[in-house]
Amino acid sequence: MSSSSNIALRMQKSVTKSQKAQTRATASLLQIPGFLVQSVIGAVAAHPADLPDALRRKRRSGWSEQLPAAMALDEFDNLLVGLSKHFADPAFGLQLGKRIKEANLHLIGPLITSSRSLRDALENLRPVQSSLFGAELWQLQEENAIGRYTCTRSFFRPMTMQLTLALMFCTTERFVPAPHNKDVAVHFKDAAPDDLDPYRQLFGHRVFFGASQYCVSFPARLLDLRRPGTDPEVSIMLRQLATSRYVAEQSSESWTAQLEAVLRGHNNLANVEFAQLAEHMGLSLRRLRSHLRDEGESTTSVLNRMRFERASALLEGGSTSIREVAEMMGYSEASAFMRAFRRWSGRGAAEFRAEKRRP
Repeated sequence: MSSSSNIALRMQKSVTKSQKAQTRATASLLQIPGFLVQSVIGAVAAHPADLPDALRRKRRSGWSEQLPAAMALDEFDNLLVGLSKHFADPAFGLQLGKRIKEANLHLIGPLITSSRSLRDALENLRPVQSSLFGAELWQLQEENAIGRYTCTRSFFRPMTMQLTLALMFCTTERFVPAPHNKDVAVHFKDAAPDDLDPYRQLFGHRVFFGASQYCVSFPARLLDLRRPGTDPEVSIMLRQLATSRYVAEQSSESWTAQLEAVLRGHNNLANVEFAQLAEHMGLSLRRLRSHLRDEGESTTSVLNRMRFERASALLEGGSTSIREVAEMMGYSEASAFMRAFRRWSGRGAAEFRAEKRRP
């Protein structure tokens, strides 16, 4: 192999390693709303006391009998993996997604059921997921007469995607009556499991593995099939209610705290488009900057703080080199990142890593 090929291969491995480390750090910061956690627990047992002790109580943080108000994505992933092991079912996420009741999805359930068509349902979910997570984790794409509802983030683990795709599939089928529902398919990025029976039982033969993205696909013409007996005014009212409710829950915090929450769910802190983030928050960029200025902050100060938080997690928790962390934070030179890190923390990046790793 030539020297240039070796260099290209090392660069590719470095990029892949950096991306994996960054997605792990993002997953530890993104919060899953409590009502979504509770809907999952409710699909398993009628009362938390029916669950295994190890799942009722977060061993190291004292969950006790009370379900959390919110849960970090990586903790949520671990919860699902724990349930899967407890019930000795590697496809347990599929069962959960199928059993979750729309009535347990807070305002999201009525919002879905009141929608006139699949397109309306997916459009109704756009502002809601932006309000809940600070970003659109799923997006509708249309190309060559095919519609795809696609996961736009890469930090979800397989068990969480089992649950999510099963829920998405069941929701899609609600809007697509027979015989059209035979055209709805589910695509997993993962390799095909040894036991396909649980997947066949839920999806039939409309499940595929090794895809480039997690998604539910269907002929685009099915997006606009109208369901009888729905009132568009009710749907609009519920969307406004859901969006304002979830925005209001976030708005009890300062605009600075809300922007921080949005950035924690952002997978790439090297390139941040604040105009898009402001739109997700229901503001113009000018208005967002004005709110931050009133609180003594700026988009730059908040971004630097979130970069410090993300960089600290990467330095503390993984084998990512300082140079790779610098690139992930948007610095072309490691020396510039090291100066910035010292300015943020009062310590050099290498000193910080050494302290955190000291027994």
